[in-house]
Parts: sequence; structure tokens; C-alpha cells
Amino acid sequence: MNPSKTQVHLRKQRIELENKLIEVQIREKEKALASKQRINQSLLIAVIGAIIGILGTLINTIIQHNNEIQLEKQKLNSSLILKAIESNDNLQSISTLKFLLALNLISDEGDSLKRMLSDPDNFRNIPALLANRSFITITDSTGKRLEDVDVFYNKIFIGKTSKNGQVTAVISKVNPSVGDIEVLKGGIEYSYVDIFTNASDSITLRVIPR
Repeated sequence: MNPSKTQVHLRKQRIELENKLIEVQIREKEKALASKQRINQSLLIAVIGAIIGILGTLINTIIQHNNEIQLEKQKLNSSLILKAIESNDNLQSISTLKFLLALNLISDEGDSLKRMLSDPDNFRNIPALLANRSFITITDSTGKRLEDVDVFYNKIFIGKTSKNGQVTAVISKVNPSVGDIEVLKGGIEYSYVDIFTNASDSITLRVIPR
């Protein structure tokens, strides 16, 4: 018995509805999968961002720690040099410096100190063999004295400024610019606006952060 046209039509409609239902289910699954992928991507990006942040902090900490170590090494090296030349006998000071260099107890980048000690004409450039001790006063651009500032002269650590912004050093007051004075505060390097002296054996530097 042949199916009637009505039955064929109904069967065709049922098949079409089933196909549409399957298509809807497939689209819903695709949406759910896409949503899950977006969530996974967001989580991945967040995790990568957190890792980068942690690595950045770690690297900055390591760099800062290394800088602090290098600064402390420079201070120790400078203190050994200053201790060696605390003498009224120039020849004794020079002999002590040569002894420390020979034993590698002090560093000498570029052999600048070794060259200085090998030529008598350069002895006058050794800070402790220059004029009497002077007061170095460090101020900001407004003239306010700066406390707890690290002061270096010709790469040699002189010391920290006191509450009145001063530190003592053996620097030629006739021509203070003959040497290189460096100023650091809290690890920040400062450059000086001007430098001048007065009759009271004092050298004043006005500085600003670089």
C-alpha cells in the first residue's frame, strides 16, 4: 500500500525539524566551546601577566641588590684607600697604596691609581696629598643642606654628609674642579649646578637629581 501524499509530507516535515534541532544543538555546543576557549584564554593571559610581573619584580630586586653590593664594595675600597693615605709622610702613603695594590686588596679599574703612583708628577693628584682638609657642603637647588648623601671624589668614597649637610675631605681649594665629585642619595645620582669655595676652607655644591 502506497503512503498517501499527506503521510509523505508529514514525514518530510519531521525530518526537516529533526535536522533543524540537530543544527541548533551543534550551534549551542559551538557557542559553549567558544565561551570556554575565551575563558581559558583570559585565564592564560592573566597567568602570563602575573608571571611577567613576578619576573619583573624579581629582576628589579636582583638589579637593586647588585647595585647595593657594588656600592658597598666601592665604599669599602675607598675606605681602605683613605686609611692608607692618612699620613703626613707622602712617601709612606704612596708605599702603603702600592702594597695594597700588589696584594689586590683594593681594586683599580683601568689601572688609574697604578699609573698615578708610577709617576711622581702625578702625586699631587692623590687627594690626601693635596691641601688641608676642607668641608664639602651639599645643598639642593634652593640652598637647603642635604643630609645622608654619599660623596665621592675621583671615584673614592669620602663619606656621608652629616645633619648640617657637610663632609670633610682632602680637596684642593684652589681648583676644586680638578677632581670629579659625585653625589648619590638613596641610590639616585645627582649632578651639581655649581661649585664654589670661600675663605673658611669650605666647598659648596648645589645639586639636582639626574
